Amino acid sequence: MESSQCVGQALVGLRPLRHMLDVEATVPIFADDGAALGRLAVRLRPSTTPSVVTDNRGVTAKRVPDDVDDLSDNEVESLEALAGTFIWLSLATHLVVDKPPTQLVLKQQQYCLEYAFGQANAQTTSMAHEQTIKVLVNHELVQYVSTDVLAFSVRLASRDPSKALMEQLGREHATMLEEAEKERRRNDALLAELTNLVGQVKSHEDELRKQAEKSQAASSELAKAQEKARADVREREALQRQLQEADAKWQVLATTAENAKSKVCCMQ
Repeated sequence: MESSQCVGQALVGLRPLRHMLDVEATVPIFADDGAALGRLAVRLRPSTTPSVVTDNRGVTAKRVPDDVDDLSDNEVESLEALAGTFIWLSLATHLVVDKPPTQLVLKQQQYCLEYAFGQANAQTTSMAHEQTIKVLVNHELVQYVSTDVLAFSVRLASRDPSKALMEQLGREHATMLEEAEKERRRNDALLAELTNLVGQVKSHEDELRKQAEKSQAASSELAKAQEKARADVREREALQRQLQEADAKWQVLATTAENAKSKVCCMQ
């Protein structure tokens, strides 16, 4: 059953379920402005067997005291003792017909109930209905029935299939837009990260290029120094050859002069 905007809400306490006792309550339905729209009768009957629609053989009937907190876990069956098992909850609701009847009662076909027990998915049903809920007993369930309430939202029922389809498409479109916006933000973040990474790589490349240029300049200077050293060696070798040649010539001249002197002495 499709539903639209919420027109009122009724709240039902769940603490008797902690002791596997029935919840039977008639609660007012209040609009957002505090106006009373009518009364909702709610019965919630727990059982350890699935046959809760017609009977309650799994639980011994007990009168719920005025103050459920006065009960101890030793006096009645404790929900905590059933941890790890499933229980079945028979839920029944209907509008209370007051005199004079409220507009909600007179036009109840135009309304529906929406509720969610614990972590279960939301259910949308008619104002008067019966349903069996299967739940797993765990710590979260015990905490839920001990401290929370079951909220029934009264909503306008959407009878027009095309309108319901448009509302569904609108919700899906809104979801798609939200996902697209999230994707855009993720892409922007990735682009910023990529831009930063590219900048870091470029900076590293510039540094490597500068180091390469310095290395090339150093290599060029080294080559020049090596060439100059080789030129100096060649020049020194040339000078040494010249000195050797001059020394050889001097030796020849000295020998020639000595021979000439010896000849002169002999002639005398």
